[in-house]
Amino acid sequence: MPRCLAVLALLVVASCTAPLSADEPKSKDQKPELIPAPKQAAPSVSTITPWAPQPGTREIWQYYHVDSRGRFVPRVLYTPSGAFYLRNGEPYPWTTTRPTLWMPYVME
Repeated sequence: MPRCLAVLALLVVASCTAPLSADEPKSKDQKPELIPAPKQAAPSVSTITPWAPQPGTREIWQYYHVDSRGRFVPRVLYTPSGAFYLRNGEPYPWTTTRPTLWMPYVME
C-alpha cells in the first residue's frame, strides 16, 4: 500500500511540473512565426469510374466457336445491317468474298 501511495504522489508531482518545463520563447520580443496566407484550392475534377463486375476466367470462351476443322475461331454475329465480331465489334469483312467461312442459314 505505501508503494502505491508513493507512485501516486510521484504522478501528481510530475503532472504539476510538466507544464512548467515547457519550451517557452527565450525573449519576449521574439516575433511569432509567420505562415503564408491560405490559397484557394482549384476545384478538383474527379473522374468516377463506374463499377462493373469482373469477367470470369472462362468467360472469354463465349466469344469463340469451333469451326469445321475443330479449331476455335472468333464468333461472328450476323445482323441485317452487317456482320461483326462479337468480341470487339469490328466488322466481319468476308461475308461476300469467302462464303465458305460462314453459313447464314445456321443459327447458333
